[in-house]
Amino acid sequence: SRCQVLTDLASNLFAHIHWIRTKAAGFQDRFKVAHSGHVAIIEALANRDPELAERRMRQHIEILAQYIDEHMQFPAEGFTQK
Repeated sequence: SRCQVLTDLASNLFAHIHWIRTKAAGFQDRFKVAHSGHVAIIEALANRDPELAERRMRQHIEILAQYIDEHMQFPAEGFTQK
């Protein structure tokens, strides 16, 4: 995009997502939940069921958001684990 605001937003979003994945992957309890969520999404896609795939993806994101709220904090100057 030629829009600097969108470019910056996308860049920051990628950095946040990367940080979350890196930190959350270090928690063994999170791995099992994430893996089962990914399998459920893939199964819905393989069965060509877009509505089910969407529901499973939303559920996966909501579970991750709850996990992040419970285990991580995002201070203004950087990210740390709780």
